[in-house]
Amino acid sequence: MPRGILLPLIMVALLGLALPVLAQKKPENTRELKIHADRMDYDETSRQVRLVGHVRIESGDTVMTAPYARYHTEKLVAEFQGGVRVAQPGSTLVGNRMKVWYGEERALLSGNVRLLTERSPGGDHRTPAVMTCQELEYAWARGIGEARGQVKVRQGNRRAFSDQAHYDRKAQTIDMTGNVRFEQGQDDWLTSQSARIHLETETIVASGQVVGRFLIEQSAKTPAPEAESTLPVPDVLEPEIPFVPVEVVPPPGLPGLED
Repeated sequence: MPRGILLPLIMVALLGLALPVLAQKKPENTRELKIHADRMDYDETSRQVRLVGHVRIESGDTVMTAPYARYHTEKLVAEFQGGVRVAQPGSTLVGNRMKVWYGEERALLSGNVRLLTERSPGGDHRTPAVMTCQELEYAWARGIGEARGQVKVRQGNRRAFSDQAHYDRKAQTIDMTGNVRFEQGQDDWLTSQSARIHLETETIVASGQVVGRFLIEQSAKTPAPEAESTLPVPDVLEPEIPFVPVEVVPPPGLPGLED
């Protein structure tokens, strides 16, 4: 195909990325998609746009990046590969690959998925929380995510494990279900059927057959002295009496008794 025809076809395909999305919404709810890449090409037969190198697609306050992406202009579906990233104010999602349905504002990340959240939308920074899982389905406009497979949440020295979890970005909560276990430090733990983690207050509420173990340090106290059974005997000092030798005196003579 001549090069002079290829560029207009790519531009038409890229317009197809945004215009059908806008057409599904009322004028006051329209949104804009901005696309960046080192290189783009268009396959007219498959109706796909291929984006290569530093791919970046912006939708509102959400930015999606990857080394490679392929977009289906008719299905409004994109596939990102090579290590993907979804960034929003206060939170970041990463994974090995991602499939995006732009008409539904929904993405599915898989492979070493990690969610880092540092604050709620418009909130202050706090202790960062990291959630890892095998797969995460995320509706970025509503800030709702469904995590599945070996879910783990860590915030400070607290760790939580479960089979599934529901993440709410606006409420800053994570609801965990299925084999829930919570650990704090090296010795404290509890298990339950479900648990809710409040990321802003850094607290957890467990429910359903809760079993826990916590070690409590006892403060060291000085033992009281034992009571004496008898009164102590006072020390009596006797005065020293000097020794005076007795002088032997001869008996006096009595008159009339002489021989």
